[in-house]
Formats: sequence, structure tokens, C-alpha cells
Amino acid sequence: VERTCCQKIAAFAIHLVVWIACIAIAGGCCGGVYFLSEWNANMFLNASSTVSDIERQGRTLLMPIIVAIINLIIPLLYSFFGRIENYRYPKHEMYVLIIRNVILKMSIIAILCFYWLHSVAKEETECWESFVGQDLYRLVIIDFIFCLFGSFFGEFLLRIIGTKCYKKLGVPEFDIARNVLDLIYAQTLAWIGIFFAPLLPLIQVLKFFILFYVKKV
Repeated sequence: VERTCCQKIAAFAIHLVVWIACIAIAGGCCGGVYFLSEWNANMFLNASSTVSDIERQGRTLLMPIIVAIINLIIPLLYSFFGRIENYRYPKHEMYVLIIRNVILKMSIIAILCFYWLHSVAKEETECWESFVGQDLYRLVIIDFIFCLFGSFFGEFLLRIIGTKCYKKLGVPEFDIARNVLDLIYAQTLAWIGIFFAPLLPLIQVLKFFILFYVKKV
């Protein structure tokens, strides 16, 4: 059905507003990750002797957890925006969703790289590369834990509910955009971490192997 001129203008306005909102959300997330990383590094490197080693190590998990929460929640919000925009063709909605998530994830990685090379590298520490490698290890491990929780609660439980309890709900569809972007994000971390954390690619292979069989079940 051909849209009228008013419907086209309304659709364009909705797309424009949603795109501005998505870019603003991505920018806000990047800014939050950067300032959180700066605060976390200052607290870790300049911690007083009264702070225990366990507490210092626990504080370093804050940034990876926030990044993992962003990567989990914001794509769901983008999917909700796609429903509001009401694309005529599902493939257009999928392409737009992929582009928005690529902007989000790659922007976060770019901000982290800027923080590591601009802020951490200038700190007067004996081996700043080890600090960056530890951050990368934490990002990968926390991301793996969140992926496991997402697969269990978002796919496995919904499949059981849709097939056993409430059959009208049906089996959840495989989210191509989200899974592909999770793969790209993990591979990017692995490529960045080759210099700082040589075992990171091996950990990523084990992570993909476990996630493959978890999603298959």
C-alpha cells in the first residue's frame, strides 16, 4: 500500500527522532564508561594503604560489569525502537538494528582504547600494559558470564515456557543481529588483547565453544 505524503513525513520524523535518541544514548554510554574508567583507574592506582587488596580488586570489576550491562540492555532498547518505527520490511529493521548496535559497541571499544592509550599509558606505573591486559581479561570474563545468563533466561527459559507452559508464546526466534554483534565485539576484544594479553584469543575460543553448546541445548 502506497503511503500518503503525510504518512511519509510522519515516518521520516519518527526515524529522525529515534536515530537522534540512539546516537545520544550511545554517546551517553561512552561518556559514562570513560569517566567511570578514569575514576576506577585513579582509585586503583592511588588507593590508600587502608584499602584491602580484595576490595581494590573488587572495585576493578565495576567497569566491566557496567559495560556488560550496557551491551545487554541497550540492544533490547534499540529493538523496542525498531518496533516503534514500524518498518515496512523486516530486513530493513534488522539492518538498522545492526548499524545502531555496531555504533554502540565499536564506540565503547574506541573509548576504552583511548582511555588505555591516553590515560593509563601516561600514568607513572612500572607496566601499564599489564594493567590494560587485566582490564581486557575482566571484560571478556564478565561478558561471558552475562552471555550465559542471557542465554539461560532469555532463550532457554522462554523456550521451555513456550513449549511446555504457554504454547501460544511459541519458541523464541534466534536474534541474528544481537548474536552476530556479540561475536564481532568479542573478536574485536581478542584482536586488541593479543599484545596486552596473549592468552585472550584462547579464552575467546573456549568461550565461543561453551556458548555454542549452551545455545544449542
